[in-house]
Amino acid sequence: VILALLIGTNLSAALSDVIVDAMVAERASAAAAAEGAEGMTATEGEDALQTLCWGSLSLGGLVGSGIGIWSASGMASSRIFSITALAPAMALFSAIVLPEKCAEGDSSLKAQVSSLVAALGQPRIYRPLAFFFLLNALVPSASQSMLFFSTDVLKFSPEFLAAQSMLAYLAFLLGSVIYSRFISGISFNSIFFYSQAALVILSLGDLFLVLRLNVRFGIPDAAFVVGSDSVATIISRLTLQPFLVIAARVCPPGCEAALFAFFYEHV
Repeated sequence: VILALLIGTNLSAALSDVIVDAMVAERASAAAAAEGAEGMTATEGEDALQTLCWGSLSLGGLVGSGIGIWSASGMASSRIFSITALAPAMALFSAIVLPEKCAEGDSSLKAQVSSLVAALGQPRIYRPLAFFFLLNALVPSASQSMLFFSTDVLKFSPEFLAAQSMLAYLAFLLGSVIYSRFISGISFNSIFFYSQAALVILSLGDLFLVLRLNVRFGIPDAAFVVGSDSVATIISRLTLQPFLVIAARVCPPGCEAALFAFFYEHV
C-alpha cells in the first residue's frame, strides 16, 4: 500500500511538472516572438520569466531545507510526512483557480507522440538536444560516492547535510540574481564556454577533498565542502539559464509540455 501511494505521489508530481513546463514554454515563446528574439542571446522577457521561475524554486527550496534542519533534530516520522503533504495541498488549491483554455485540434496520445517525433526530427531541435545530452553524458558523476565519503569518512551529521542543502538553494538563488544583473545579454556560446571551463576546475575539488589536501592547507572539511558546492551551484545556474531559454524557444506549438520535459530530462 505504501509503495502504491509513493508511486502515485511521484506520478502526480511528474504530471504537475510537465504542465508547468508547458506553461513556461508557451509564455517564453510568446515573449521571444514579441521581442523579436534572434541569434544566441536571450531577450529581456525570456530572462525575466526564467529568473522568476527558478528564483521561486530557490525560495521554496530554502524553506524546505530549513524545515529539514528542524525536523532532523528528532521530529516524529508522522509529523514529517504531515508537513510534507502541505506542499501538494497548496498546489492543489492553486491548480483549481488556474485559468485554462481548452486545447484545439487532435489531442489523442497518437497525435501527441507523432507531433513529438516530428519535432525531434528538426535540426533546430535535435542539435541543441544532442549538445546538452553529451554535455551531461560525458561527465561522470561521483555524487553517491561523495555522499558515502561525507557520511562515513568525514562524519558529517544529518543536520549538516540539511544545512548544506539549504546553502545550495541560497547559492542557486544568488546565481539567478547574478545572471539577471550581470550576465543577461551575453551570448550563449560565451556563457557555456566559460562556465564549463570553471566547472572543469571545480570538479577537481572532490579529488582535493578525498586526498585530504585541504587539511594540509589548513582548510576545514566543512568549509571546503560548503564553499566548493556553493560556487559550483552558482556556475551551474549560469549554465542552466541559456539551456532553459533555448529549450523553451524551440518548442513548437502543440507539444510544448512533452518536448520541454524531454529537454529538461537531459539537464
